[in-house]
Amino acid sequence: MKRLLALLIGLLLIAVGIQQVIADGSCTDCNWAPSSWTSVSVIIYPDSPNYAETQQSFVWYYENLEAFLALDAYYQYEIRRDRDVWDYMTIGEWGDIIVVGSYWTTLPNPTDTWTEEADSGGDEEFELKILSPEDLSPDTWYVVYVEFWRDPEDRGTTFTLWSESEYCGRGWPFCDFGRLDWCVMTEQTEGA
Repeated sequence: MKRLLALLIGLLLIAVGIQQVIADGSCTDCNWAPSSWTSVSVIIYPDSPNYAETQQSFVWYYENLEAFLALDAYYQYEIRRDRDVWDYMTIGEWGDIIVVGSYWTTLPNPTDTWTEEADSGGDEEFELKILSPEDLSPDTWYVVYVEFWRDPEDRGTTFTLWSESEYCGRGWPFCDFGRLDWCVMTEQTEGA
């Protein structure tokens, strides 16, 4: 009986963990972008209302990954917002950048060093750059989990949240801007 109960609980956890695979956004027209992806899950826990969690999964099938690797470029995953309501980084009192969120991913060797999240120009994007894209594997689902700090003043308002895939040619200081393209994987309306 205990084994059956454990099996049923395991199956339930697997079923709950499966997200809907979607194909919308402009990335469906880009042969270098991931081949398939899920919607962005957003969770705000009542007992931890200061943070919003996002999670998205995506995969390159062989043809798309080969097309991407032929570009000799860095890969970049982004979560963007059209309003400054959530922060991964913020600018401190003395102009210093302070990380107030966190991330976890199965992408190989990521860096958030060049994220534009803290830009004062209102460019609200969390970015993970993969500096060694040759470490990506076809038919492997990659997961990106990001925790954002929620601005108390903007809670209850709505904003647009979208995810993007981007490539940038290898160059200094992590990008050759002459070889750059991006596409939207998903777009949705969220409450701050």
